[in-house]
Amino acid sequence: MKRILIFLLIVFIVTSIATASVQDSGRRKLTPPRVSQTEEQEWQDLQKRFAEYWPHMSGLVWTLIHSYASKTEMERSLKLLESISLSISSKDAASIRNFNGPRGFKQELVRLMRSKDQTVSGFAAKILGIIGDLDYAPRIAALLDTTDAQSIHKVTVRGQAASALGLLGARQYAPRIARLLRSENEYDRAGATSGLGLLKATEYAGDVVRLLGDGKYSLIDEGGPIYCLFEMGVAGKYTSEIAHVLDDEIPGDRTETAAYALARLGAKEHARDIAKLFKHEFRKGAAAKALALLGAKEYAGEILLLLEDKQSFNRRDGAVALGILGAREHAKAVAKLLKDPEGWVEMGAAQALVLMEANEYADKALPIMAKQKTGPYFHTDDFNALVKDQAAELDNRFTTLLARMKAQSMGPQPK
Repeated sequence: MKRILIFLLIVFIVTSIATASVQDSGRRKLTPPRVSQTEEQEWQDLQKRFAEYWPHMSGLVWTLIHSYASKTEMERSLKLLESISLSISSKDAASIRNFNGPRGFKQELVRLMRSKDQTVSGFAAKILGIIGDLDYAPRIAALLDTTDAQSIHKVTVRGQAASALGLLGARQYAPRIARLLRSENEYDRAGATSGLGLLKATEYAGDVVRLLGDGKYSLIDEGGPIYCLFEMGVAGKYTSEIAHVLDDEIPGDRTETAAYALARLGAKEHARDIAKLFKHEFRKGAAAKALALLGAKEYAGEILLLLEDKQSFNRRDGAVALGILGAREHAKAVAKLLKDPEGWVEMGAAQALVLMEANEYADKALPIMAKQKTGPYFHTDDFNALVKDQAAELDNRFTTLLARMKAQSMGPQPK
């Protein structure tokens, strides 16, 4: 429980940095901090980097608190990250000077990289990668040659170093990173796909694609190769290989990633492959939404069956998918879910009816929508990071249609 609380604390801290960065960018003039102009610029750069890469941070903290060998070293690492994060977000002069400025932060991380706990070393390397100082690339690259000294723990340091070098843009290390793609260690492979993607090292795209068909591929890697291909900008060349992932006997997160990848690519020729997931209880909702984003209206009939599924998340996803497709002919069936005992199902049904422009159900749908005071109404988390732009477009469309339904429900206004 304590580990979970620490994890949530760090996520909160890093998220607050992102918020602070956005707020600062909207102000005309900041109150001058009691630091030098050079330090101020470095601080602003750190804020931007931490805000941009905070998703890496949350996963990094998760790995640390689940794979450490030394509790003392782990806690020391989290304490340092907490101090760095709070100093960056607050720009407190006393805190900055206690660390001897941003350079002092980096030196503390270099000391952590020398830890005998390899998970801690990798953690420090990744934070240095997020900070973005190429001067530290050679020290981080040295970790790529770390041996498996911690036999009772899965070694994560090489993978973290590979990802860190990607964050730094240290392309000269791409060949050494690529060698990790052939490693038996799952963290090595995950780090290699992350690093090579960030480096846009397209010369290794073929090696990454081969991982998609690797029977030894394990849960920690999941959709890494697919994300890597998108980072490289070459995913469109490998739609058939991505679609092949949908044949996994036991579909996992990577199958969902593949479905959404095909939706982002507009690969309608593979709609039938996505539809294979309707056979799997815990993936059929994702299949419905991916097909909807793909505009595959010919599958509306199969999606309709989800409205009576025993799983509430499938009912909700089915309704939303029909809404995205604008399948107004199924509005009556969707409207029945406005009385579903699960709140998120009735909300999904109301959203779907708005998207369908089924104004005949406005009197029932709008009171449910009123429970959510403001948008966004659709988030990337409702789908997959690969389709974040499509999710944003969907949210914009929904907001427009919701305003229109509200206006029409009020009837003509007196002049």
